Amino acid sequence: MITVSEPFDAVILAGGASSRLGHPKALLDWNGIPLWKHIVREVAAVACKITIVGFPEQFAASDLALARFIDDPVKIGPLGALAIGLRSAETDKVFVMACDMPFVRREAILDLINNSKGSDIVVPRTPDGIHPLFAIYSRDCLAAIETALANNERRTRAFYDGCSVRELIISDDNTTWKNVLVNINTPDELAEAMGNRNYAPITDLLFNPFGS
Repeated sequence: MITVSEPFDAVILAGGASSRLGHPKALLDWNGIPLWKHIVREVAAVACKITIVGFPEQFAASDLALARFIDDPVKIGPLGALAIGLRSAETDKVFVMACDMPFVRREAILDLINNSKGSDIVVPRTPDGIHPLFAIYSRDCLAAIETALANNERRTRAFYDGCSVRELIISDDNTTWKNVLVNINTPDELAEAMGNRNYAPITDLLFNPFGS
């Protein structure tokens, strides 16, 4: 049995423009349900409360029984959305992820939270670098984030120097983390994630709650 070192809320960032993909990532059909709901179901297995930060029109017809929705009125990118999410949290530590990571696994989330003692931020590091949009953030980061925003910083890591950061090294053979950090930005990446580069047009992969 996997134990949790402390309770934590979760924030899913869903406000991106999806310009390279051409359609809202959160509404892609993933095994018969919208991608956002697939992600929420996995995160809900370990988090106390889930908040989705992003554009409300994407979820107008969706059942949000498992999560609550907060608009992002400023729409200045992930850093601004992160601040909104942390302000809404009720726990000290908060798991934060983007809405375009279909292979999220609860065991990976717990790996982060269980290694978060004494750190404001726990972020996974792979040979590709660090992954700030699948990480643990303390609410104590808020002051540093708001300072960065006031200085017109938009980089997600712009506030890291003002916080205690732990990098969790993820090796290529770590089965807990297999594919977890894969995200979808383009049609080719979506096709690869679905297991077939010739899968279908993007318009055919948008979730339709009313069927065909």
